[in-house]
Amino acid sequence: MDPKVQTALIAGVVSLIVSVITYFATRQRIQAERDNLADQLRRGFTEKLYALRLDIYIEAFDITQDLGKKGGRTDKEIIAIIDNAAEKLSDWRNHRAALVLSEKALDAYYSLTKRLKRNPGDGTAYTEQQITNIWNARNSFRGALRNDIGLIYVEDRDAT
Repeated sequence: MDPKVQTALIAGVVSLIVSVITYFATRQRIQAERDNLADQLRRGFTEKLYALRLDIYIEAFDITQDLGKKGGRTDKEIIAIIDNAAEKLSDWRNHRAALVLSEKALDAYYSLTKRLKRNPGDGTAYTEQQITNIWNARNSFRGALRNDIGLIYVEDRDAT
């Protein structure tokens, strides 16, 4: 074979190999950059959601503070506290929290409001069991809210 043709053939093969290697390296770099951008966007969204939840959830903690506590209160005071909390929680969810509650927090919210809407078991007073159920539902709801607030940077926690 003619040395000039042989040289051109070798140069063509080397050029083709370099092109294939460059293609795969570039493709890998673009994918890494795309993944990095997606992580940055997700982190930005998480930070905004965290800040919004922190702002909104404080109100729910205030509303539920006295639920399930007797503390020397009369039966009428307990009924008033429960009715007031049920109304405020409904307004809170409908106006402020509907879009930021996690599924677990929403389930805990429904469990709590279900207990708050029950009529007093003794006709004019809540039974001890009802008060205990409200207390447990309240704690579950508040725990779910705390869990939501603690979910910032989930991808960092998953990495460890």
